[in-house]
Amino acid sequence: MKSVSQDQRHESRLCGAVACVHPEPENYCGYGDGCQNFTDSRFRNLAELLPAIVIEVDLDSRLVYANEQASVLTGFSRDELKDNNDVYQMIAPADRDRARLAVRRLWGGSDQITLEIDVLTRAGSSFPTLCHAAPIVASGRICGLRAVLFDITARRFTEDRLRLLGRAVIQSRDGIVVTDVQGEIEYVNPAWARMHDMTVRQILGRDIGIFHTEAQIAAEILPIRKAIMAGGSWEGEVGHMRGDGIEFPTNMMVTLLRDEHDETVGFVWQARDITERKQAELALCESERRLALLMANLPGMAYRCLDNDDWTMLFVSDGCRKLTGYAPNELVGRGGMPYAELVHPEDRLKNQSAIRDAVERGVPFQIEYRLYTACGDERWVWEQGVGVDTDENGVGALEGFIIDITDRVRAESERAQGVDLMRALFAVSPEGHALQEVVCNEAGEPVDLLFLEVNPAFSELTGLQAEDVVGRRVTEAIPGIEKIWIDKLGRVGVEGIATEFEHEVKSLGRYFRVSVLPAGNGRFATVFTVADRKSEDRIPVGMSAGPGEPI
Repeated sequence: MKSVSQDQRHESRLCGAVACVHPEPENYCGYGDGCQNFTDSRFRNLAELLPAIVIEVDLDSRLVYANEQASVLTGFSRDELKDNNDVYQMIAPADRDRARLAVRRLWGGSDQITLEIDVLTRAGSSFPTLCHAAPIVASGRICGLRAVLFDITARRFTEDRLRLLGRAVIQSRDGIVVTDVQGEIEYVNPAWARMHDMTVRQILGRDIGIFHTEAQIAAEILPIRKAIMAGGSWEGEVGHMRGDGIEFPTNMMVTLLRDEHDETVGFVWQARDITERKQAELALCESERRLALLMANLPGMAYRCLDNDDWTMLFVSDGCRKLTGYAPNELVGRGGMPYAELVHPEDRLKNQSAIRDAVERGVPFQIEYRLYTACGDERWVWEQGVGVDTDENGVGALEGFIIDITDRVRAESERAQGVDLMRALFAVSPEGHALQEVVCNEAGEPVDLLFLEVNPAFSELTGLQAEDVVGRRVTEAIPGIEKIWIDKLGRVGVEGIATEFEHEVKSLGRYFRVSVLPAGNGRFATVFTVADRKSEDRIPVGMSAGPGEPI
């Protein structure tokens, strides 16, 4: 027989399994005696009627006879089957060795063999069969074998489905129990046992009520059984009890179990431990409670509004009362006061532009603007928000928070005015002023000073122009300057301790009386005048003429 490819597949499938053993007639003409008819006509007629493959094979593994069903199931013609010189070529490669071993048992004296093997089709596919084979004996000796092969594709499919279903039940994360009508447990999967901190053996044969308290049975389980009998199923939350008596919540689904005659034979109970979910729900509720409490006490207003020109409010926190003077119900909805009407007219377009730009780029926005309260007071507010939930029509919402920064703005304004005043004084002061920064080596010791800013009097008292010193180091702007200047001024920048002293700058030919004040981050302010006296011995007591050398 010719070998076939593995790609081909046969469409016809039968199911079932029987053993067929044909008794040999007394005048049977055995193979090898020159007889042309390997089988008699009575067996052939019967074989042609069987819905299974029937074949006869000689001792050399040649196919001597194959019935019509063999041609139907394999796709080979009767002539192609007749020319088969190796019946094992009809068997899937993975099953050939098992088939050869089974046949050897027949040659060794076994009366019959039964095994499952996959048979190849002319199309190259294969299908499972249940093979029953028996030796053909004539004149007291074995001259071949006769086999009946039943297509068990449907049975194999059913078995695979059952195995898959069994694995699904066993591996399910949900606990599953099957009870009879009275509630006696007939099956329990590992998940149910683990859930209740028990073993499968401890559970089987006991009543389903062992997982509930007496109060639960009376108040929940009995009504559930009645509901199931009336409606066929039930689902909901039910408390369960572990083997150690600890109760825990479950989500349970119960259905009636019916037989092939639609008679009720029991219940299927499926449960999932929802302890973590309940804890998460409680945590969420607590979180929402805290959030509501926080929002109610924040010095500002949380909001959600439509992304439109009116900024129509969908939600505002209670902080809106203190911020705007309006109650939440007076601001929310299209019937409420449009929030845009509260914004200073000069700030509305600026806000709209900033919000639109941030929403288009998908980033949060921050804006500061003026707001009118219900009483007509003007306040400065700071707002941070983000665009959310844009629908298919491009209409979205904004969510954010608004706080009152009126006090801060006023303080900054006052501070700015103070700075302007100080700068004015700085500019007109008859004393020399310089803002400087210390330059240190790796050991943190002052090695130079950097000029950051000087006033006009600085130039008058030193003879140095601002453009020649600002941005430069002292050693560059004043070559040969005495080290005592770097040490004393640098120490103020490093230690942050103010000092006063008098000393000469020989390269300038002048003595100076100096006050040095720390300005933070290594910076310090120097205020100086030209000294009337020219003796270093007259430096004020308590000051230093040099590092660590009191005068």
